[in-house]
Amino acid sequence: IFDDSWDDYYLWDYVDAGYPGYDTMTIIFNADGAAAISETAFLTVELKGWSSTEAAPDHHVQVFLNNTLIGEGEWDGLDSNNLSIEFNQELLIDGENEIKITGILNPDVFYSFFGIDSFDLIYHRNFQAVNNRLSFTVGQNEIVTVKGFTDSGINVFDTTDPLKPIQILATTIDKYNEGYNVSFRPGGSDRKFIVFSGQAALTEASLVADKPSKLKNKRNIAEYIIITPDVLKNASLSLADYRSEYN
Repeated sequence: IFDDSWDDYYLWDYVDAGYPGYDTMTIIFNADGAAAISETAFLTVELKGWSSTEAAPDHHVQVFLNNTLIGEGEWDGLDSNNLSIEFNQELLIDGENEIKITGILNPDVFYSFFGIDSFDLIYHRNFQAVNNRLSFTVGQNEIVTVKGFTDSGINVFDTTDPLKPIQILATTIDKYNEGYNVSFRPGGSDRKFIVFSGQAALTEASLVADKPSKLKNKRNIAEYIIITPDVLKNASLSLADYRSEYN
């Protein structure tokens, strides 16, 4: 069903339309900090046809958010389908939410299988830290206040250029109920920031001296190269053995 070497060959799950128990995939996810406002949010679902019949279209899908139908679409055969849906953000819950992707058998279709690759959600959220950490874009806000920290050791970094983060020292930290807030002026629109307290600071797992590779050296002769982390080393060796049989 894949005819392009650049395709994403890994699919998350599948739907078998018309068969109870297999005709719906349910996804539980968190929409942390979702603002309780009547604004447009966006959901994109990537789908891939697994079956093809003489009917056209073969596939019919409905998408529900928290048991409310927000969109549906049809497509044919083994094609991919990028289903983009706009919906009212009032349907989103700050916390746990549920998406259901249901396959529908059209009257002239005897069977319909399709894979689910991914979903992507864009929504308006409050400046609310999660586990003492938040990455965000400031938009047009002249002053930003991030809430929800459990300690006052809060750090603010401008990460608009991720290779050259800049620490923002001109901040105001206030006690709020049982936690802490930090306020600062971003100094421009649509700049990117990361804000975290000391408890959420990440430390390196290890440091290793860099040894520049020499893959372009003419003495290197290979038809197949595998680059893998240690956790996939054994599986990669099996793949290397398999490939070597055909060289």
